[in-house]
Amino acid sequence: MAEPVKVKEEQKNATLLPKEDAPGPPPNLPRLLDMTMENITENTKLINSLNPNPRLKFLLEGLVQHLHDFARETALTTDEWMTAIQFLTEVGQICSPTRQEFILLSDTLGLSTLVDAINHPKPPGATENTVLGPFFTEDAHHFSHGESIASPGKGEMTLVTGRLTSLDGTPIADATIDVWETDESGHYDTQYPGRDHPDCRGIIHTDTDGIFHFKCVKPVSYPIPHDGPVGKMLKILQRHPYRPAHLHYKIQKEGFDTLVTALYMRGDPYEESDAVFGVKSSLIVDVNKIEDEERAKKYGMDVNDWWIDRDFVLVPIETAEKIRKENVEKAMANLKI
Repeated sequence: MAEPVKVKEEQKNATLLPKEDAPGPPPNLPRLLDMTMENITENTKLINSLNPNPRLKFLLEGLVQHLHDFARETALTTDEWMTAIQFLTEVGQICSPTRQEFILLSDTLGLSTLVDAINHPKPPGATENTVLGPFFTEDAHHFSHGESIASPGKGEMTLVTGRLTSLDGTPIADATIDVWETDESGHYDTQYPGRDHPDCRGIIHTDTDGIFHFKCVKPVSYPIPHDGPVGKMLKILQRHPYRPAHLHYKIQKEGFDTLVTALYMRGDPYEESDAVFGVKSSLIVDVNKIEDEERAKKYGMDVNDWWIDRDFVLVPIETAEKIRKENVEKAMANLKI
């Protein structure tokens, strides 16, 4: 039988309201007596529908319906249910300000990719988005063009160049480009004990022509954190925990839909089996030696350093909202809602 959920000390010592201070049930509640397999779902949805928020009401109704249907369709056992409760408890317990195991769980179940696709649809010609991942932070430093977001000794020096435009080709000036990556050992800065400053991450702004360039280290493939419950899940499912080499981007500019994306290095052994389902063909890029002496001199690099060149195209917010609305209406029609 599954182990009982571990109760934290503060939960054991929680103060209960005196009985005389406990609020009575609100009026007009449905009668919740004699619940069975046949009536529990409708009654749960009914009592949840008392809240005045129509979106919350809609979300909870769908959640309850699908959860209950899953339990019925799979004939979920008590041991299996308790195992799932314990698993989710462990996911929450390992989370910290620098580790988000729930995002990792969402990523490995494909939910992050699905939610991202629903909320950030792209018209032809726009740069595709992909998963944010659990290692984005809000403390990245700002860098000028040509500076390195990585401190010395973190990996093979790499030049990154590109241009940011709108769908019609208009350059986008003064956009914020947040970038982050691992070092050559495959670790993000947040994975090191005692981290006191950001590294291998930074913020760059496009110039008046939408152009940007910066230095980083050559991306490498790496395993997602697999020493916790998500890693145990992957092992049970006989899945590997690796992500192909990539460089994360979060690009923002007022009037445009925020782009969360990444560039994946062509030829990586995990290119077609990313543990978090993030790779898209349009985001795979070549990483080559600079070779050209004039280019190396222009950017203060060596001809044997690496070079990644990739332009990005943002979608005006009005266009993104229109596509999103059309997709939602189509989905609702399919569900006959």
